[in-house]
Amino acid sequence: MARGLAFQHGSRVMLLNPPIADTIEAEEGGILTCVEPAGLLRLGTLFRRAGCRVELVDCLRDPMLDGRLRRHVRKVVRCGNEDEEGVRKDIWHFGLDHEGLEARLRVAEPPDLIAVSTDFTWYAEPTTEAIAICKRLFPRARVVRGGNLATLCPEEAARSGADEVFAGDVEGAPFLPTALDLMVGPHEVASLRLTKGCPYHCSYCATPLLNDSRVLWREPADALDEIRAKRDDLGVTTFNLFDDFVLYRRTRC
Repeated sequence: MARGLAFQHGSRVMLLNPPIADTIEAEEGGILTCVEPAGLLRLGTLFRRAGCRVELVDCLRDPMLDGRLRRHVRKVVRCGNEDEEGVRKDIWHFGLDHEGLEARLRVAEPPDLIAVSTDFTWYAEPTTEAIAICKRLFPRARVVRGGNLATLCPEEAARSGADEVFAGDVEGAPFLPTALDLMVGPHEVASLRLTKGCPYHCSYCATPLLNDSRVLWREPADALDEIRAKRDDLGVTTFNLFDDFVLYRRTRC
């Protein structure tokens, strides 16, 4: 269920896209950075419209990485019958490490609010570590953890040390245009959302849980306005649709 996110108009807001833990195969498949942190960037638009000063700290694309996304092995997990087949999998740390994140935060303006988002549940550990660094460097800031993990596993997210766990959608944010200019350019590709949710309830899919069993859709004219603005202002030439059910109510397209 959508609800409002409490904040003071005119606040200093930091959007934190934390490091992640994944496999080399995920990196080689190009899926780790193929999509911008759209949820955070929609919040960026929301905060800006409220007169807030907004900064994005993107641990997966920061210039301090110098093109080296994969940093170190975090752990090794057993796969299948390890005793007989010896199959194991290295889980790597991708993005700014602890020292790099701390160095990046030390040159940032101290925020009043830090919004942290995690898409996948298996990214929980590096997100918790990033929150701890934020709390140590900015003890007066309010840290809010949202995203898919906060919605699906709120009790686990509450153990991260965040001041607040925000489950579900922020009211008014699901179809806001992303503040893509907060990211380092060039901005040739952008994601676009036309619908959110799915009318079906497949037993293996978390989409109904993430969307409170609702399906929302966007007015086509509003989507066209976002496309034109990103094309004209930022030079975006390609838009990738990231809908849960892209053909829902296709007569509206």
